[in-house]
Amino acid sequence: MKKLMLIFTIICICFTVNVYAEEDVIIRVGLYYGSSAKDSVEINVDGQITTYYPDDIDGQVDIVPEEFVKVNTSQYRGSIRLIRNAENKINVINVVDIEEYLASVISKEMSPYFEEEALKAQAVASRTYAMAHLNKHKNDGFDVCQNIHCQVYGGISMENPKTTKAVDDTKGQVIKYDGQLISAVYSASSGGYTESAVNVWGNDIPYLQAVSDECEEEDVFGHKWTYELTVSKATEIMESKGYEIGTVTDIVINETTERGVVTKMTVKGTKGEKVFNKESCRGVFPNHTISQAFTVTPVGENNTIYTTSGVANKNQIYILSAEGISKSLLDSVAFLDKSGVHSVPKTNYTKFVFEGRGYGHLVGMSQNGANGMAKQGYDYIQILTHYYQGTEID
Repeated sequence: MKKLMLIFTIICICFTVNVYAEEDVIIRVGLYYGSSAKDSVEINVDGQITTYYPDDIDGQVDIVPEEFVKVNTSQYRGSIRLIRNAENKINVINVVDIEEYLASVISKEMSPYFEEEALKAQAVASRTYAMAHLNKHKNDGFDVCQNIHCQVYGGISMENPKTTKAVDDTKGQVIKYDGQLISAVYSASSGGYTESAVNVWGNDIPYLQAVSDECEEEDVFGHKWTYELTVSKATEIMESKGYEIGTVTDIVINETTERGVVTKMTVKGTKGEKVFNKESCRGVFPNHTISQAFTVTPVGENNTIYTTSGVANKNQIYILSAEGISKSLLDSVAFLDKSGVHSVPKTNYTKFVFEGRGYGHLVGMSQNGANGMAKQGYDYIQILTHYYQGTEID
């Protein structure tokens, strides 16, 4: 085993210092850490397999192959670093050139079959995001992780000739605002309009403002969507998250932006209620609200009343007052006819219908929108400066 522990002091020093200059940038990608840290890990170095345990590691070990290295069954470029953590488990880190890292990231974050200019835009956005978040996981010994918390990365198996070309064609290029790297966030689709960061995360960032996304095609996944959530499932989800409000009785949207992005929502129950703000409005029922731009319609049995002007839904009554039009939140509906005033209780809801647009947080670049722009002849610089207002590509 000791023969395979190729530890070079000079290499270690180079790997732990990230410099963005004319030299190639090295990035440390966390493959396994925290709850996914390993009790043991199988490493294949140039065809020779060794299993490492925490007791085999004195601090950290750098494994540098001549040709290739595999962790379990996945193959990676660069080298592998093993760190024994405080829980006596192994953090597994891939130390790799950022351009090689990006070739895999682009294929995981965007379809390699998208237009060339869209792929180039993704390459620059992903490079910028990585550069701006070096040392994001410094407490665990690396820069960025391999999952959606940072950017999805899968090693060599995820590379594609088109994504590699997009990375090569934009090598070293990043997005800056006022001379500084931006946080180049992106999401899958916007449904026609992106959203300002302040309405999602609370921070007003000048280059992350809402913009029209009219080039996004209507047939892409997430452009428009509808999901149904039963009362029992809603109750189960709230309980699983520790919100003790009893059986869910209503879901009310309290505030939205002018573009329909929900910024305040209340979930009511038989034992209380819970108010959600900004991004948490999307996160409470994530499989039913895949973006933050949605409406919710409660559905129940015998919810209709009949009037001279037609059928009305008792659960969708709006009140006109001096302050404007607002949805009635009363538990019953009163109406007047020739025989007097009648009060009709609202029935219990059985489910909630969510209708919305977009997929993801809606801030920054829309990937499907970028592809739509590319199809219409825009180049990657035009795409990026559209979504990240006031920026320049350096």
